[in-house]
Amino acid sequence: MPGARQSTSGAQAEGTACSTPGDSCSTNWSGLEVWNGTFTGVSADWTIPTVTPTGTALEDSSTWIGLNGDPTFDDSYEPSPIQVGTDSPSESGSIVYEAWYELLPGLEIPLFEVSPGDAIQAVINETSPGNWQMAIGDLTSGIAWSASDITYDSPGLTAEWIEEATDLCTGSADSDCAMSQLQNFGSVKFTQIAYAHTGTDNAHD
Repeated sequence: MPGARQSTSGAQAEGTACSTPGDSCSTNWSGLEVWNGTFTGVSADWTIPTVTPTGTALEDSSTWIGLNGDPTFDDSYEPSPIQVGTDSPSESGSIVYEAWYELLPGLEIPLFEVSPGDAIQAVINETSPGNWQMAIGDLTSGIAWSASDITYDSPGLTAEWIEEATDLCTGSADSDCAMSQLQNFGSVKFTQIAYAHTGTDNAHD
């Protein structure tokens, strides 16, 4: 039976981070993470939140599922996360809601536009060592994307369900990137959470 621990983003709820025994602090993540063993799949459903920008500068908040996103569990401290989700970049009053996937260190790949209130379903699954299937669908609009031939090397040390203040980049160098201001997104609830793994698992949220 896995335990649970919460990662509370200070950007989302300052003053409450790490207030509960077993919580884990993060400056830009809020959500659930499972570790121990090797993870080969992750899935969940969620509803697109309506966001309110805090200003006119470029901001973002992102909802995603993924594997191997936490460098704490990667001895190289260079994790290779595989992720799929939705986000809502905004600037000067304009907001774009979109679905995306990402194979770090590669860039986020936009897939299709979504709308606030839409029901989202997403899944990542390793079909054979190093080969992945990914899918995300908007159950409200009927628009979906899937790929079954993704080749990617990830040790799968963790599985995540995350709301994040993402890094926004103006160029390709690390110095061109900075953590975004998290928009006011209200709350996001992941449902139908599932993962595939081998070994003994633990969790913190």
